[in-house]
Amino acid sequence: MKVKSDFKKKKYTLVKNILDKKMCSFLYNYCKLRYMNLIDFKKEPWYRNTIDGVMDDKQVRLAASWYSDPLFESLLIELMPIVAKISQRKLGPNYSYWRMYLENATMAKHIDRPACELSTTICIGYDIDNLKDKSYKWPLYIKGKKQKKGTPVFMEPGDMIIYEGCELEHWRDALKGNNHCQVFLHYNDLKKGKGKLFDDRPRLGLPNIYKNAI
Repeated sequence: MKVKSDFKKKKYTLVKNILDKKMCSFLYNYCKLRYMNLIDFKKEPWYRNTIDGVMDDKQVRLAASWYSDPLFESLLIELMPIVAKISQRKLGPNYSYWRMYLENATMAKHIDRPACELSTTICIGYDIDNLKDKSYKWPLYIKGKKQKKGTPVFMEPGDMIIYEGCELEHWRDALKGNNHCQVFLHYNDLKKGKGKLFDDRPRLGLPNIYKNAI
C-alpha cells in the first residue's frame, strides 16, 4: 500500500478520493450555506461565535472557520479507522475544524499544537470561476525537517492529506480562486500522545467553551 510507505518515509501522504464526488458536492453546498449564514448572523445581536462561525481566525485572514461542527465531528469518527490503518497508529479522536477560504487568503508557515499530533485535511470543494486557468489547484506546502524548501501538494475534492502536523511545517500562498473549502480532522496517538482526547472537552460535538469542563 503506497500511502502507508509514503507516510512512514515522509510523515505525510496524499490519499486520493477518500470521499466521492457526490459526497463532496453535498458537503460543499452545506459549507456555502453555513458561510452565508455567518455573514448574515454577524449582523444580529444574538450571533454566537462558538456555533455560528468566525471570520479571520488567528491563523488565517480572509477565511471563515468553524470549530467542532457536529457534521464534521461525525466525519472525524467515520474516517478514523482508515487514518489509523494508513498511519499504523492507534488513534483517538480530538476535534474537527473547517474553513471557507476567500480570494487572497494565505496560511502562514506553522506547526500545529499538541492536540494535532496526527492530522488530516480534506479538500471539500472550490470555486475558480474567476480564473481563465480551469486547471488551477491551490497547493498546501509541507516541509520535512531535512528539506530546504516545502513540497507543494495539490488536492481535488475528496482528496485527503494525512500528516504529522506537530513536526512538519506547512503553509499556503495566496488563494487565486473565489473560495476554497477545507476540513481538518485531528487525532491523538493513544500510545505516545501528550494531548487529551476530544481536545479537552467532555465529548465530541461541543464548542470550545466546553474545554476543561471535565
